[in-house]
Amino acid sequence: MSGLDLRQLASDGAAILLRHGRRAGLDLLALGVGMITAEALLVPERFVAARTGAAEGWPLSILLDPFLLLHEAGFALLFGAACLRIADDMGGAAGRPTGGRLRRNAVPLIVTMIALGYLSYFALLLVILPALLLAAATTTAYPAILVEDRGWAGLRRSIAQCLPHLFRLTAAWAVVFLPFLFVLFAMIPEAPAETGAETPVEARAAVLWVSSLGMEVVQTLLNLASLGLIMAAYRQLGPDGDARQLNDVFE
Repeated sequence: MSGLDLRQLASDGAAILLRHGRRAGLDLLALGVGMITAEALLVPERFVAARTGAAEGWPLSILLDPFLLLHEAGFALLFGAACLRIADDMGGAAGRPTGGRLRRNAVPLIVTMIALGYLSYFALLLVILPALLLAAATTTAYPAILVEDRGWAGLRRSIAQCLPHLFRLTAAWAVVFLPFLFVLFAMIPEAPAETGAETPVEARAAVLWVSSLGMEVVQTLLNLASLGLIMAAYRQLGPDGDARQLNDVFE
């Protein structure tokens, strides 16, 4: 296709989420809740410090936290599996096994997703625009790595696909990302109030765990919206660009 149709991008993204969002959302939410539960139970001191900004060396100590890295690796695999299911369904091959492509490209997928996630985080510490531009320039990175089976070359392929449409993709990411960002900032938990006696760290971890559940739900919704945008954009910009409405393909 010669251009990126924003109206079709929105329509296809909605169709993708209606068809695949439930399974992907439950997978991602289960992973997130499981990881924060394990961290709160096993290392409550670190859990409290990470969520109140009291960790030594913050934010680098948080970004290198083993629980966070494990969560990001698991997230990359689940997100990648969803990308493969959606791509196969869009091409009329729903139900085709995804394990082989996921195994072959697991390392580049995980490394790319963690690197882009951390770069976006640091960009957000400066201003929002660099994070949106980074997301726009790498919109199709994950399907390029997995669906096209390109491995490490997928990131370069994505940049080549997305740069000609950078302005429109940046606008699309702003529409998807900014509302969730404001909600997440509003939900950042505060440290539990101190009482007369010193509050046990386990009790503070329990309070923060409950408040973190809401953030996990919002983050899952953001991840689902991102999944819809990524796969809808890939449908237009990928090697088999398709101008048909995705609802017509799914019927």
